[in-house]
This record gives sequence, structure tokens and C-alpha cells, in this order.
Amino acid sequence: MAVPEGEVPPVQVKHEWNPVRVSDVYEMAKAVAVLDGRGEGPIGGRLKKVWEMMGWDLAELEDEGE
Repeated sequence: MAVPEGEVPPVQVKHEWNPVRVSDVYEMAKAVAVLDGRGEGPIGGRLKKVWEMMGWDLAELEDEGE
């Protein structure tokens, strides 16, 4: 529903970004490594899934294949 011009919206949304810490990246990398299991785990051999879980840009993965 659009709010008419000049009126205050009934809801205000705010978001506070949490900075990414190096320790967070290391913890996620450890979890992904366990799931990969040297290619034998549940996500083994699925590099695109690893990239997604780490929050990395998939375009960088595609660039590596060239």
C-alpha cells in the first residue's frame, strides 16, 4: 500500500549492520571444511555451494575457471 505524499508511513524499518570479524570467517570456514570432508562430505565437490556458504561473490568463482 502506498503512503500518500506528505504523510508519515505507519512503520519505520531500521537495520544495524554487524561488522564481520575475522573469527567469524574462520568459524564458517571450519564448518564448511567439515561439510566438504575432503570431497567426501555432504557438500563434497560442490565448490559453488562452498562459495555461497562463505558469502563470497560467485562471479569470482566463475572468473577462476577461465
